[in-house]
Amino acid sequence: MAGTGRHRPLATSTSQTVNGITMMYGVIMPLYSQDNWPYLTQAFQELKDTGKADTMLLLADAYLGRNEDGIYTDNSMEANLAVNCLDDPPTSDMNRQTAIAKELNEKSPTFGRFMAYGNIGCEALQQDRSQIKQLDYSAPGAAPILVVGTTGDPATPYQSAVNLAKLLQSGVLLTYKGEGHTAYEYTNSCVADIVDDYLIDGEVPGSDVTCGR
Repeated sequence: MAGTGRHRPLATSTSQTVNGITMMYGVIMPLYSQDNWPYLTQAFQELKDTGKADTMLLLADAYLGRNEDGIYTDNSMEANLAVNCLDDPPTSDMNRQTAIAKELNEKSPTFGRFMAYGNIGCEALQQDRSQIKQLDYSAPGAAPILVVGTTGDPATPYQSAVNLAKLLQSGVLLTYKGEGHTAYEYTNSCVADIVDDYLIDGEVPGSDVTCGR
């Protein structure tokens, strides 16, 4: 990982630099859509040819909602943290956290370290969890519920869609075999027609369905 901002920040054409965390966001951002993959190629080519990380910084800023003047356009990152902390209870068990960090790094040497210790900071939010109850997420008695998952989604693991469809008593899984974050509107008519039927008429296929590219 030397030369990627982990050990020393990478230079840009401005006074800003790109460290390992910024680099990680710069890599992640274009992975959300296959249409943006060329920008990632451009960023790496720029690093190779010039040693500068201008494009990588631009990609990271786009992901984080940061303008060139350093002002953030919204508080989506903070909101995401607050929601995740309610979904995943905070813990101070450092032995458990260290074990998880080791597993993450072994399974994902590139991104794993950035995902570790993610909910330790939740305790600082001092959220009121008294009203959070163990709900029955199987939604007993609900009308058929369509769950959509993309096999190559870089942000939302496909297995999570599989698990949710199984958890729901009336879940029906629509699988899109392709790349990108989310499938509806950005893929093909196979996916769009099934989702439209569900949203407009409440109709779902009689069994799980797979749509190709």
